Amino acid sequence: MPEATVTSKGQVTIPLLVRERLGLHTGSRISFEELPDGRIAIAPLAKFTLDEFIGCLPAPASARSLDEIHQAAKIAVRKKYGRS
Repeated sequence: MPEATVTSKGQVTIPLLVRERLGLHTGSRISFEELPDGRIAIAPLAKFTLDEFIGCLPAPASARSLDEIHQAAKIAVRKKYGRS
């Protein structure tokens, strides 16, 4: 697995192989998560635009509550991007 060095400012250059694997590019945002065994995992943050959501929800048959719309949006994102 690739390695990196932390600078005096706490910065790290993510190796190309890792950036490609995670689909990172200039401006990508990442999150850090501590795993139960103490290791830290990094993952790309989803960067969604309003345009990506247009048409992903079915046309409402009747008025829906905000909770129903939120749940439908979560399901649509999971289907499109395979994540929660």
